[in-house]
Amino acid sequence: LNDKAGRYYVIFPRGGEEIVTEILQKNNVKVTETFPTLIFFEAELSQFYQVLLGCPFASRMGALLSFKDGFKKDTESQARLDALDDMLKTIDFPYILPDLKAKVTVKATSGLGIHEQITAKRVSQTITPSYFADDETHEALPHLRVVMTEERIWIGLEASESVLYPRLSPARGHAALKEHLAAVVGAYVDNTDLELVIDPFCGSGT
Repeated sequence: LNDKAGRYYVIFPRGGEEIVTEILQKNNVKVTETFPTLIFFEAELSQFYQVLLGCPFASRMGALLSFKDGFKKDTESQARLDALDDMLKTIDFPYILPDLKAKVTVKATSGLGIHEQITAKRVSQTITPSYFADDETHEALPHLRVVMTEERIWIGLEASESVLYPRLSPARGHAALKEHLAAVVGAYVDNTDLELVIDPFCGSGT
């Protein structure tokens, strides 16, 4: 999480300080302040992504990728979208295990057709064939909802729609899928152009 003051912080359950500290040390970040459920630290954006992906208990998180200058409809932006399109073809979701045998569906809404095409088509093609069996007898995972506009990408999981939600552990669940997708998109975008905002208290998963 970025507190707008040039440093990051991570919120965690009581008793999690030791593992969070270990993750921060592993990623060579500078811890500046420590509280019972909150640690402030200084890091590069790439280090922050590694911390985010390394926290196994970071459940019920939302991710918002906000672009300061927005997506402009020009040659450079089109090249970025094409590159993002290619990247989404090769996304790997290591936290979602193949033996879940569940289906994932994708919803996408957008003011720009190209964004909707990328999210709905590429994300669904990437996830479903790779990890989940097309079997009506298995319960569905929550819908992955990706909203892309000229200024931001919003990634959410509609967890409340799935009966599977309460039985998924945080390390294997929806937050990890969402965080990984956010990190992949974030790694593609110029870091100086990116702002990542996380809502750790979003109980519905959206």
